[in-house]
Amino acid sequence: MVMPFGLTNASASFQAFINHVLQEHIDVIYIVYLNDILIYSKNLEEHKKHINLILASLREYNLQYAREKSEFAVTEYEFLKAIITSNSVKMDPKKVQAIQNWPIPQEIKEIQSFLELYNYYRCFIRKYNFISAALSELTKKQVKFEITPEQIATFDTLKNSFVSAPILRIYDSKLPIKVETNASIAALRACLLQLHPNKKWYPVAYISHKFDATQLRYAIHDKELMTIVKTCRK
Repeated sequence: MVMPFGLTNASASFQAFINHVLQEHIDVIYIVYLNDILIYSKNLEEHKKHINLILASLREYNLQYAREKSEFAVTEYEFLKAIITSNSVKMDPKKVQAIQNWPIPQEIKEIQSFLELYNYYRCFIRKYNFISAALSELTKKQVKFEITPEQIATFDTLKNSFVSAPILRIYDSKLPIKVETNASIAALRACLLQLHPNKKWYPVAYISHKFDATQLRYAIHDKELMTIVKTCRK
């Protein structure tokens, strides 16, 4: 395989290649991210058929799988830093513990590293942009870096939000849905929920977006409308 611009685009080139190899059933019976393949099936017999389909496609392109790194017929699996079960997605406890042990940042790069990890899990966090705003301001070039009691409080709140983050339910097209939206002066937030047989609403995903300079000037009713539009598109 020839990769345009060398190693710079290695990941993108391989992703395009593996998508081509497994294109027939992507997002139907499995999800593919680089060399990780997550198969989802309704029962064991169906699972065996799905595995055979994937192996046949890999064999056609002379590709092999690492048997010692593979797991089959499991009901819980770690995939892309999250724990996935038959009906839910939750944050990896090891990552949560690492975040709890994160020391107070003393320079901009440390704040940026923390926010990058926090941003990765944003779909689990209610009011993501609302909570992170104070620390995000410190990463701007025109802002003097200074850790104040307010920033420390924000940092602690961010860490605690990981611990209290809910377990997200996997979307079920057969269940009723509800979308809750809200817009403030500086940001928007929304939550997709579904009504389960026990008559309780459970979150599927959280959405949060910080308004840019132009959007900040919108009237509040326009911000509310934009929140609905962005949420539906997401």
